[in-house]
Formats: sequence, C-alpha cells, structure tokens
Amino acid sequence: MIHHIELDTIRKYRNAAEWRSVNRARCGQYEATGDGKVIEELCRDMVKNGETGQAEVWRAGMLCFAPQSLEKWASGKVGKGEQPEHLKAATGQKSGVCA
Repeated sequence: MIHHIELDTIRKYRNAAEWRSVNRARCGQYEATGDGKVIEELCRDMVKNGETGQAEVWRAGMLCFAPQSLEKWASGKVGKGEQPEHLKAATGQKSGVCA
C-alpha cells in the first residue's frame, strides 16, 4: 500500500499577536508538526502503530519524494548518501558571482 503524505505549513502562535510558520506532515489520522524532520517523525509513529508499505510525499499537489518504504523514512536514511553527479556544482565555477 502506498501512503500519501501531505506537507504544508501552519501558524504557531506565541500570543494573540505573534505567530510563525511551522512545518506539518499529515497522512490519514497521523500528523507531525515542528521545525525538525516531520516526515521522519510521522513515519516513525506510523511504523510504531503497525503500518507498512511505501510513502510518497506531496506538497501543494506536487510530488516531492518518490515512494520509499515507511521503514526507510522512519530510520532517517532517505536522502542520505552521495549527491548525484548532475546535481553537483561544476568545478571551477563560483555560484552567485557575476563576472
């Protein structure tokens, strides 16, 4: 089964006049909010409650992460490892500097 995780932001109020945006991940009855790794936290809760399968992550109708197993998300291993060659900066070029 593929679980559909939706990412968005919500307001966290300090008092009646002050607020800031915090991240939120939701999937069915599960929800995680905060400044940290909300997807991992959400998947840990799901695995702890016996959910299995894969999870795909969406934000505003756009697929952000291809399906990965819930266990892999919960362990924090998604997105780890060496960066793919096509995403690495070209050698000898400095980004953000105008010639």
